[in-house]
Amino acid sequence: RAPDVAFFSRATLPKGTVLSEPIPDLVPDLAAEVLSPSNSRGEMADKLKDYFFAGVKLVWYVDPRTRTVDVFTAPDASHTLAAADTLTGGAVLPGFAVPVPELFG
Repeated sequence: RAPDVAFFSRATLPKGTVLSEPIPDLVPDLAAEVLSPSNSRGEMADKLKDYFFAGVKLVWYVDPRTRTVDVFTAPDASHTLAAADTLTGGAVLPGFAVPVPELFG
């Protein structure tokens, strides 16, 4: 699986690694998917399980249609952020924060 956006912490990367491949053979710390009308619920549930089984620590499902972000810390642990909320990176991406509306410009 290859997410739409992936974040790799320095601790995740082998020492001295510079990512030059479009899809590296590494497990990201954060995987983000931008949902499209063609994504089925079953497909996204399968991706979620695969990401966490592989070792991803945080998953975001960004839905442009509803202008929401589903934040998953486990396959069965999530919360939904809307216009009044701020998306953060939690322990995976400390210091990252963006108001949800800014994601949708």
